[in-house]
Amino acid sequence: MIVWITGSAGFLGNRLCKAFVEGGHTVIGLSRRISPNATKSFCIDLCSQEAFTKLDNIIQMNGKPDIVIHAASARSSINNYGVHVESSLLTTANLLDVLSHSSHSSPKLFIYTSTMRVYGRVVDHVYPINENYGVMPETPYAVAKLLCESLLYKCWKQKLRYTQFMILRLPSLYGGEHEEGFMASLAQPALAGEPLKLLNNLGTRDLLHVDDVVNAIIACASAKMPEWMDTMNLGCGVRITVSEWAKMLLSTLHSDSSIMFDENDLPYDTSICADITKARGLLGFVPTPIKESIKRYVDELLAKQR
Repeated sequence: MIVWITGSAGFLGNRLCKAFVEGGHTVIGLSRRISPNATKSFCIDLCSQEAFTKLDNIIQMNGKPDIVIHAASARSSINNYGVHVESSLLTTANLLDVLSHSSHSSPKLFIYTSTMRVYGRVVDHVYPINENYGVMPETPYAVAKLLCESLLYKCWKQKLRYTQFMILRLPSLYGGEHEEGFMASLAQPALAGEPLKLLNNLGTRDLLHVDDVVNAIIACASAKMPEWMDTMNLGCGVRITVSEWAKMLLSTLHSDSSIMFDENDLPYDTSICADITKARGLLGFVPTPIKESIKRYVDELLAKQR
């Protein structure tokens, strides 16, 4: 199969390219940078005015994609609506425009990596959160992701009726090469022997090793889904507090770093925990056990330091 992967030079995209190439697929990497693990890498700014023409040329040269995995986005830490409108909304719009240009360019499956942050603050403390929980994003990143979800739905209803759409809402991811996100914020001081400073010691946090997401997307690419348009949560499957994550990481690293709690704690609970029942049932999704997952992460970190 021909598989398009956007954000193919990024943290998740790079691992997806490697996995699908190893699975015998032709991977077209679409990113602003060279994608070393793709079969063919195209440097392209998907939010630019030239994106449609460039993508159409790629289809003419390589054939239409069977599967599109749309993993491109700006860093979630960027607190700027304009950046996220460009990197998420315009990118998605340009991608959908070229795919719906004719029946000769529409894929069989379109997978979009959204975020658990679209649920916003869980005010009623209902955990775990399933896909039917109300959405109320609070950050520019989450707002843009939710708008993209709506755009995908509209496109499916109006243009790409014979493309199956799967939206995967992801928690914060971690992996050895990823220098952002909650787990990286713990690992960096731990490796340096410095104290870990936590804002919310009582809240729970859903985290997932990037390889679990890769495996879920591979399963999604081959599974027979009952719906043409669907949304699914991914997560670690266990409710774990912020301090428990920190303690497990320190123990696995054999680090002497201490844990400090900020006196100026957040005025509201930032807990998040995904109900992954749907992913278990439809994809056979089984996240790696937490201790094993953290051990893999630590091994990746230490290998990078050598």
